[in-house]
Amino acid sequence: MTYIVDDRCIKCKLMDCVEVCPVDCFYEGENMLVIHPDECTVEAIKPDTEPGLEKWLSLNAEYSKTWPNITTKKTPPADSKAWEGVAGKEQYFSPNPGTGD
Repeated sequence: MTYIVDDRCIKCKLMDCVEVCPVDCFYEGENMLVIHPDECTVEAIKPDTEPGLEKWLSLNAEYSKTWPNITTKKTPPADSKAWEGVAGKEQYFSPNPGTGD
């Protein structure tokens, strides 16, 4: 399994991860980012032992095929701090694409 983005990113979208990604495998949605699991290099793939992340791996794989690639950090949404640590953000997921680079 590779790294994935889960519901903790919904509505926060801080994008610090974009700047440190060595292979530019992040894709931008309207209110979260995803990682394309097949674009991670061997050096970036780590075993993931946390249970329950299968749906997020699937979501990352699906939306990274249609959302635009993002390789530069942008300003997070104005209300991102208010969403940090909020539980149950999956209900706010938007399938709409972001703007990319």
